[in-house]
Amino acid sequence: MEKNSRDTQGKKRQGSPLKFVYIIAGCMFLYFTRGDMPFGLAVWLSFVFLLRFFRTSRPILGYVFAVPPAAISIFWASKGMMLLPANARLFYSLFISIVFFLPFLLDRLIVQKIPKWGSFLLFPSLMVSFYYLVSFSYNGTWGNPAYALSGNIILLQLTSLTGIWGLVFLPCLFASVFNALWENRFSVNEARLPVFTFLMLFFLVFLYGFVRLRYFSYAEDSMRAAIVTPDKNQRDILRRTLFYLVSAQKVKEEQIDKLRLSLAAAFQNLLKESEKQVSAGAQIVAWSEAAVILFECDKEELFSKACELAQKNRVHLGLTAIIVRKGNILEPRAEHPGFRNTFIFINSEGKKVFEHHKSKLLPRLETNIYNPGNGTFTAYETDKGMISAAICYETLFPDVIRRAAKPDTRILIIPSSDWKEIKNTHARIAVTRAVENGFSLLRPTSDGISMAADPFGRIFGRIDYSTKNRASLTMELPVKKVDTLYAVLGDWLAWLCLLVSAALVASSLF
Repeated sequence: MEKNSRDTQGKKRQGSPLKFVYIIAGCMFLYFTRGDMPFGLAVWLSFVFLLRFFRTSRPILGYVFAVPPAAISIFWASKGMMLLPANARLFYSLFISIVFFLPFLLDRLIVQKIPKWGSFLLFPSLMVSFYYLVSFSYNGTWGNPAYALSGNIILLQLTSLTGIWGLVFLPCLFASVFNALWENRFSVNEARLPVFTFLMLFFLVFLYGFVRLRYFSYAEDSMRAAIVTPDKNQRDILRRTLFYLVSAQKVKEEQIDKLRLSLAAAFQNLLKESEKQVSAGAQIVAWSEAAVILFECDKEELFSKACELAQKNRVHLGLTAIIVRKGNILEPRAEHPGFRNTFIFINSEGKKVFEHHKSKLLPRLETNIYNPGNGTFTAYETDKGMISAAICYETLFPDVIRRAAKPDTRILIIPSSDWKEIKNTHARIAVTRAVENGFSLLRPTSDGISMAADPFGRIFGRIDYSTKNRASLTMELPVKKVDTLYAVLGDWLAWLCLLVSAALVASSLF
């Protein structure tokens, strides 16, 4: 009887003209969940209205009708964020919309065929499963709605338990429960259990975040840290040089000799800027991603000067460079430039203790230039604890940063290079990784937001490259390793949602 009643209600709802209002509202709020300055409340509301639209529409017709307006929202929201021409961005937005609505379609097809208690878990489980599977693509977790919610520092603490999947599950569960209320004309008596369950869960999440920030976020120690970036003129020269090296059909030996001199001068300039920060009391200095270009044949000589600076002043240096082999650009050219995007850590004794090559590369923009690293990470034990490093785009992949943050990493240096339209989003992603894994973050960034944050996501220093000629910054960085459930168990919630989704789909078939 219950199943027949639900089927009858579903058929009545399909004829409601309000469903067109739902899809327009849902796509409007979807627009505000994306872009570089997303609105957290829009995440909750977009899921509510989009789910309501699908639950009141015929499955296939609703799916077909939902894709175009969602694609338009994504198209405009991603303007400038994606380095694609308008026509390519439009096709990308259309593809994302087609894929994005698959969990909604599956929910609509089976929600009336499963036990009522399961219907509340179906949608959040499907959405978490969807975003988890998408995270294995070349875009990683880019576009995940969790980052729109990470601006709330209390909610952000949930990621220490569940990773970003908890911040996906929560608003999707809210949408499912709210739709149950909506279907019952907001009669709480008809949906007491799911409403009570959600309210209790929401209360516990906020209580956890408040208690964690209030009582467990003290710092055991601190380190005077400095961030150094090239100035804007140096940055422009670096871009032009890189473009020339990649695109020039013929590069001759005498041209390389001239380049080597100018590139060495740029390295010395950054080293002098680092020395200024050391004189101001910095104990560790980190450069932004790809701060200089160096030829392999000059690497040892130039880095020996950095080693002398580190040893003389008892300071740790985290330096970055694009490493170029002459043989790859001399005529005849190799098919792939084979450059390496490199981070080198020099300890306070003046020894190069580890080198990391960027393993996750931005499609097209970087894959056509760099050879990827092997994805292994090394940490070095200092008197302040373990220090390791990852580079920029690697932060979009939670499993990569989990590897980088082990074992017991207290400070993770993440040199980055952004552009104006993604600078805030990319900074939030890095802070989220810090809270997930319980490390202090040092993020030197060209063309974006340089910052330092503690393992709880609190910002201790921040500077926008667009407002300065050179984004140099010195701050007192709290140093503390915080054990988190996510660092130990990884994506356990995502796997649980996959199992629940599979079980509910299977139950609908029998």
